[in-house]
Amino acid sequence: MTLLQRLLFAFCLLGILVPAAHAAEAFPHRAIYLAVPWIETEDLYQRRDQFNIIDVRTSYEFETLHINGALNIPVEEYGFVDALKKVRQEDARPIAVYCNGHTCKKSYEAAQKALEGGVEQVYAYDAGIFEWTVAHPNEATLLGKSPVDTARLIPKEKFEAHLLPPADFLAQMKTGGIVLDVRDASQRADTLSVFPMYQRSVSLDNAQLKSFVDQAKKENKTLYIFDAVGKQVEWLQYYLEDQGVAHYYFLKGGARGYFEYLQKR
Repeated sequence: MTLLQRLLFAFCLLGILVPAAHAAEAFPHRAIYLAVPWIETEDLYQRRDQFNIIDVRTSYEFETLHINGALNIPVEEYGFVDALKKVRQEDARPIAVYCNGHTCKKSYEAAQKALEGGVEQVYAYDAGIFEWTVAHPNEATLLGKSPVDTARLIPKEKFEAHLLPPADFLAQMKTGGIVLDVRDASQRADTLSVFPMYQRSVSLDNAQLKSFVDQAKKENKTLYIFDAVGKQVEWLQYYLEDQGVAHYYFLKGGARGYFEYLQKR
């Protein structure tokens, strides 16, 4: 092989490896869940009528933003595989499961559980709900409205602007406002009250949250809200913005972050 041929071969090889490296970086869990097949956004969009599309996130995430026509079967709930088997019995189409995005493991975990449980033709749509919504807003629903106005998708910077570290959250909430614990009952049962005499417990459900939201707006009070680990409040922000709440903050790291802060003091 001549020098020129070797150089051409090297450039060709580089052209193969670089995109592969970028793909691994963009989808870091593909290299871990090797047995799980995936499907790309445009492929799923073009063939969406040929798939049962399953949202494996929590019901609150699903109710906030989801792919049109998707079913919600949370992967963390008991009986997940049995529920997929029932779907397959009623409809023989392949299944595509999805969660939030490139770094979310739930779509892979869901597909792996299904495949290990004997459900065949299950694919991870690992690009997730946000990439789908940006690419095809006409096939997504945000807070009950479709097509989605993508300008209403909340960027990371805006979410982080409403996060308070534990020390700041504690200090500010004591000056007044409404403190809400939106953890579910099982999460609250695992720990003591986080902010005794201040917090009010309410389910992460917009219908139940509405009275507190209305009170905050009417009395011009600030809402101080925390969940278990600081993840679910990202979805609550959509409701607060939709309702025009002017002042609200979330506890960075949730209840877990606060207890870790106390241990370090």
